Amino acid sequence: MEINPGAAELGRVNAILWGRGQRRYHVRDFPGPVSVKWVVRGEAEWKTGRRRFLVDESSYLILNAGQSYSITVDARDPVETFCVFFANGFVEDALRTRREPARRLLDEPFCAAGETCFFERLRPARRPVIARMRKLHAALKRDEDAAEDVFFELADALLEDRDELQREMGRVPALRAGTREELLDTEIGDWPGQRQHHSRYRVGPPEA
Repeated sequence: MEINPGAAELGRVNAILWGRGQRRYHVRDFPGPVSVKWVVRGEAEWKTGRRRFLVDESSYLILNAGQSYSITVDARDPVETFCVFFANGFVEDALRTRREPARRLLDEPFCAAGETCFFERLRPARRPVIARMRKLHAALKRDEDAAEDVFFELADALLEDRDELQREMGRVPALRAGTREELLDTEIGDWPGQRQHHSRYRVGPPEA
């Protein structure tokens, strides 16, 4: 696990981009590995295509591998972002651990796992993912070695969250799968993450 590595390292290792003290910050069109975006203090905006997500301590955002995004911080007070990037294949290994029998895992511990894909939408803080993010954030303040162990817990929580959302979608009586997703968006439809805002930003290397 690395803290605030260079952009070239993202996807090669498990990493955390921990930004503190930023008031104005902007990065445009940065593709990365599977990641979780969270803001400990203040708020930051992520944009993917035409969608904008304003993330604060009460929500988080999962982005899939290869998804190009922009991040903007435009605040009066310092903002603390805390974003986790998984090494390529790490989440897939966690998925395989959830699904494969224990005996097969012992026989073939490193065989390829299926590709994972997550719903890219704001999720509320009550989900298990935020509990792991907070645990990871607290662990880093004490011992980086202890924080390493939380990565697998976080990956497992992501998969649990995805499975739960799929079950929720299955319970919504709609004609089209897209309609079910639109209905589920009402969970966060009134959150401030759906509004847009514009200002002048400082352009710099990827922070989150």
